[in-house]
Amino acid sequence: ALVTEPKESKSDAKSLGKVLDQLMQMTVNTAQKKNHKYGDFDISEPLVVFIKLFIHDDILHYCIKESQVKNMKVSSKIVFFCDLVMQFRGALAKDDELDQLTLTALMNIIWSISFHDEYIDELKSNGKFLITIKSLANDDGEAWVEQYVPKHMSSVKKAAAGILWNLDENNPARTICVAESTPIVADQTNRSSTVAVKDIRMRVMVSYSHADSDFCHQLVDALGKENLFDIWVDFAYCHTEDLWEEIGQAIEKSDIILFLMTKDYQNSKSCRQEVMYTKDSLKKKFIPVYVARDFVASGWLGVRIVGPQYIRFGKKPFEATIKDLIKLIFEDKSEKNSKNKDSKPVEIKPNENDKSNQELLKDDHEKSNQSNGEITQVSVRNSKSIKKWNSKDIIDWFDANKIRHELKEIYDFQCGTELLLYGQCLRPDWQSEYLDIREQFSKRYNTPLYRNEFVRLVTSINQLEELQTKPVSSTCTIL
Repeated sequence: ALVTEPKESKSDAKSLGKVLDQLMQMTVNTAQKKNHKYGDFDISEPLVVFIKLFIHDDILHYCIKESQVKNMKVSSKIVFFCDLVMQFRGALAKDDELDQLTLTALMNIIWSISFHDEYIDELKSNGKFLITIKSLANDDGEAWVEQYVPKHMSSVKKAAAGILWNLDENNPARTICVAESTPIVADQTNRSSTVAVKDIRMRVMVSYSHADSDFCHQLVDALGKENLFDIWVDFAYCHTEDLWEEIGQAIEKSDIILFLMTKDYQNSKSCRQEVMYTKDSLKKKFIPVYVARDFVASGWLGVRIVGPQYIRFGKKPFEATIKDLIKLIFEDKSEKNSKNKDSKPVEIKPNENDKSNQELLKDDHEKSNQSNGEITQVSVRNSKSIKKWNSKDIIDWFDANKIRHELKEIYDFQCGTELLLYGQCLRPDWQSEYLDIREQFSKRYNTPLYRNEFVRLVTSINQLEELQTKPVSSTCTIL
């Protein structure tokens, strides 16, 4: 499991059921032994494996809700893990490396669990567990012996702070109103938008994994030389491990956040916390920045970065990519200023390549609830069941939904049934399909296919499937 990639584990969640059952059973059996050993196995061994596995939400849910375990003496898997934490509470005050590793692993496991809303209430209802977590988070560590923390884990203290953040316990940063952060005020003069942008110091935060600190320093140095905006990064402003309050406030006060995405970033619970607070809680603007050319975000990270135009290092010289990044930051700022320039709401039609993730998701939600959108108009116009569409109907549909004409040529759908079946194939993992099509697109047309352009196709097909099963209404009749 420690060498299994996230994508592989996710796709095999169900097929791994028996293995996961055995792993959970081994952990339960070992926990019930006085010395926490089962044969030659120490309880720390399966727990360390769970840390890696619980990066993948499907596997975590299976283990917590579905795994088959016999002779478990507590009411749930969550209670089981919480009780173990309390048993090993004093491990850091003893010179026992296995006990220290066990406590560290347990804290990382519960941190992963705490990211999911469906388990929050059960964690918060366990009073003794909460007291233990708070004491670990607030302990000054004077009585602790020196602790070795493996690379793929966070320390007990950091994990405890992360758990409390997710449970909203003693979390100062999350109690601060977003309105308290000073907004950027649009320029009200007649000067050009370019001048206005230059006059306003943007606040940019950099979110990164400490495993990628060398690249982060290089990026921050390059951006700093341009002296175009104020940059917040933890190594410049924070000097302790207890960063949650500072990081939370930095996210709130920033105009845009850069996610420096790598495999280590995706595997980091700290980074997950920052992304979720940025995207889910505050709905802040962000730019996905791929540090390497071969990494592809998946799982919890992949679903949150859909839409916005991203930057990828490694394909062009570093300096050229920095210029692209700066341009993208200011394009986002120019769009924001133009929206704020007048107090009256203005209908804005952004360039297709510049649509943000929030706008794409909003479009998806609104269109899925409309009965007279562009797709519906096509359906009414040809008065056919979608399954009876021919190639001409499909071309009309592509045009009506403003999908790139090159994609029409690549797919060459001949009937509506092909289109609907393709939509079903997209559902499990449309991002993998995007990577394949992007490569074909680039080789065939010598131009890039941006993610948000492919998202438009995916969204339109999803809406088409909804129309196929939608009841007949007074405004839209599909025969």
